[in-house]
Amino acid sequence: MITELLRRGCDVNFRDDFYWTGVMCASKAGQTEAVRLLLRHGAAWVGVVDKQVRNTHF
Repeated sequence: MITELLRRGCDVNFRDDFYWTGVMCASKAGQTEAVRLLLRHGAAWVGVVDKQVRNTHF
């Protein structure tokens, strides 16, 4: 599904209402292949924080 969304032009760095990105969600869920895929497509990981100023940890 992620591949299809990216193919259709989905913003790989889209943030939800809590400022979470797809790479943050995938990382939290332990989905390493999804994280790798998103990073290969330009997902930001440096300096990415949520509303509570927690950063991502890979």
